[in-house]
Amino acid sequence: MGIDVRFPIGAMFTLLGVLLAAYGVLEPGQRSGGANGIDINLWWGLCLVAFGVVCLALGVRARRRLPKPTHPQDGVDNEAAGEFDTAYQSPTADRSARSNTL
Repeated sequence: MGIDVRFPIGAMFTLLGVLLAAYGVLEPGQRSGGANGIDINLWWGLCLVAFGVVCLALGVRARRRLPKPTHPQDGVDNEAAGEFDTAYQSPTADRSARSNTL
């Protein structure tokens, strides 16, 4: 299975939220004229951090719920996929077996 999309999205939103919230704390004089004195950068930064943390938490929870693979060498449950557990024979092994019978 691949990487869960919630991990990179959660990390991106968390990082951008921390940067925006830090900017809002360090530059409190940069308030928008239509915001009625509310520090928009700080509050939106905190919202982005909260959303990013939720995405990361959901990604961790989904990773814990994944079933363990029955075949650790390939990570695929062949019986669940509708395939039978058969031994793999390479084409070269098949050719050598045929040449020995001649």
